[in-house]
Amino acid sequence: MMENVSVDAVFSVLQETMADDLIAAYQFPGYGGSYFSPIRRAANLLLVVRHNSLIHDLRTLFHQRCDHLSVDDLGIVMTVDDALRRHLHLNPLFARHLAVNGRRISGEPLALTDSAEIHPAEQVAFLAHHALLASAALAPARLPKPELSQALEQLRELATSMSEGRQFAEATVAELFATVQERLQQQIEALSLPQRQAAPVTDAGQTNLEAMYEDGEYLLVVIPPLVDRLLRRLDWDAVLQNAPEHLIALTVSTASQLQLAVQAERPLDYLLGNFQHLWGRDPIAGLRVSSWAVFRQAARKPSELLHGLSADYIRAGDDNAVHRVIHDYQNRLLNMRLEHELLHRTQGIERSSPDKELPRRDEPNDVRIDAISAHLEWWTAFYAEKMAATPASEKMAPQ
Repeated sequence: MMENVSVDAVFSVLQETMADDLIAAYQFPGYGGSYFSPIRRAANLLLVVRHNSLIHDLRTLFHQRCDHLSVDDLGIVMTVDDALRRHLHLNPLFARHLAVNGRRISGEPLALTDSAEIHPAEQVAFLAHHALLASAALAPARLPKPELSQALEQLRELATSMSEGRQFAEATVAELFATVQERLQQQIEALSLPQRQAAPVTDAGQTNLEAMYEDGEYLLVVIPPLVDRLLRRLDWDAVLQNAPEHLIALTVSTASQLQLAVQAERPLDYLLGNFQHLWGRDPIAGLRVSSWAVFRQAARKPSELLHGLSADYIRAGDDNAVHRVIHDYQNRLLNMRLEHELLHRTQGIERSSPDKELPRRDEPNDVRIDAISAHLEWWTAFYAEKMAATPASEKMAPQ
């Protein structure tokens, strides 16, 4: 396959500079959210090395020797062994994805999480969360083209993966969404949950929206479970027309899907008030979320960014592109500090931060990249330790 040729060709070039510092190399397809770059790639090259400092040599070599290769859809991630192991522990579904769909190119096999260790509810919550994100493709009028393309690709991937590999090349967005919703309904019904989802609505006269939230830049719409034919005919653009202008798109979920996603995938966001209830019933009001899951999401964010930074930095073509990467990741670190301060004020989490401040703007780019990596590593370790020390039974609620 041409994809494998590009990955192998890039790896053969980069391998020259890693010498004995390379532990393993894997190729894996895009998966779920942003593993690891915010820009979705058809293929990813994962390099597990002994020293973070190799990233600067790898970036230089990549731009010197790989410009002639067709690698537009290739993401290149460099990580040290300990950071990757921790990331796989924080994201067992990604570990399973790497084990099932990855291709080992070099080195010893990684110790990947056994899929049997993943609770079925975790899998369904993950799918519900990413179905919510992908549903942004339903009302594209305000959504920027890159985000629309990503949402549509993600929706097609979900429909395919949840339908035993059936292809949906000619399907409409509504058909893709209906397929995903039907499969999610089946999986949720198979779970032994305290509150089971109601039977799907079959009457077009009962398809009223149940609730609306403001979720960042999105209007989050909660619908009852609907049968396939009703899902295909809803006019989401009409719903979005009445939304405030600062909201760039809508996303769609059922109450059960939203509850699962909040509890397993976004408990930190829920605690910090990211779901602003606007109208209708409030199916997540009064939820108490696992403190362990809160710390897990808090650790996942910097861990994801730590690996995404390597992917974006290696691909950055010139100094201006590197400056944009630095600016973007420093803003994300600032958001993390703000979230930590909110956790301190609302949940009593002790206030803490990395010992060293980030370098000034006049410092060399490689120094600034290394410092951002160090801060992301610090925050990941901080929350991973809290997660490990927290009893599974401990709960938190919004204050």
